[in-house]
Amino acid sequence: MITVDGFETPEIYPLFLNRYYELLILMILNLLLAAFVNYVILTRSKTLGSFKYYLLNQFFWAQLHEYQFMLTCPVYLSPYMSGFMGGFFRPYGTSEATTIFAILGICFRAGTCTGVFMSLANRFIFTFHENLKRYIHNKTTFIVVILMHVTSYTVCSTVLLYLMHDNATIRLIAANETHGALNKYFNESSLMYIPELEGFPRKSVKTLLSHSLEPF
Repeated sequence: MITVDGFETPEIYPLFLNRYYELLILMILNLLLAAFVNYVILTRSKTLGSFKYYLLNQFFWAQLHEYQFMLTCPVYLSPYMSGFMGGFFRPYGTSEATTIFAILGICFRAGTCTGVFMSLANRFIFTFHENLKRYIHNKTTFIVVILMHVTSYTVCSTVLLYLMHDNATIRLIAANETHGALNKYFNESSLMYIPELEGFPRKSVKTLLSHSLEPF
């Protein structure tokens, strides 16, 4: 059973709480670099053949993950399954919004991991085992990948949405389970807390992320 012992209050360095200007600069640079990379892949990579589509897939998921991370700037209250938004949405967020962004973050991370692995697998097979390329360039493989994504995201979303509560309920549960260790952060409107439930939420998220590459 996975539990949290000690009930210590997490300490967050102020730099991770207020990074509006830094994040804005990063987002602008990221948008410019993304446009450049997309241009290069689509128009200057004829020799890559079908591999450029693997790169686009990988880049697509990575960009979604980066934008989501920069917009929300999640602040984790480890070792508890808790956190809040420290970015642009910090003054306006709610517990429900943080839960939704957490779901999106898990989905984008899984997509990024799968995209990277598929790109590496493509290069490895085409370099050392070209006779096996028929196994990755067929409809069955892509259907399996799509079904894996849909299933994982559905399970993850169902679990987190089931555990989603309003701001008042979240604070009540957190106060009871952590014996007041998170009371310091109750003024954060976007505070999210996932109940322990004998470790079930932790095991579920860990299993989904660790099996994001299972079909390969």
